[in-house]
Amino acid sequence: MKRLDDMKIFKSPDKTLRIEQYAKDGGDDFSYQFWVFGKDRKNAFLLNRDEDKDLAGYPAGFRFSPNSQWLVRMQGTGAG
Repeated sequence: MKRLDDMKIFKSPDKTLRIEQYAKDGGDDFSYQFWVFGKDRKNAFLLNRDEDKDLAGYPAGFRFSPNSQWLVRMQGTGAG
């Protein structure tokens, strides 16, 4: 997996969490991973560990609630 430098890094409003996206190039298929890191990039957690390329075949956008208690993932699921 390679971190996508051109993708936005999403940070929580209270600056305690950040989300980074990583991709694996499988030729015609890409697979994405979404990692949450704590402060200073510690305590990493994979958000989509049980997903295959059908669910994680596209990059995603993330939004935190104003109080950093909730996270929403916005992602396309197919072309067309």
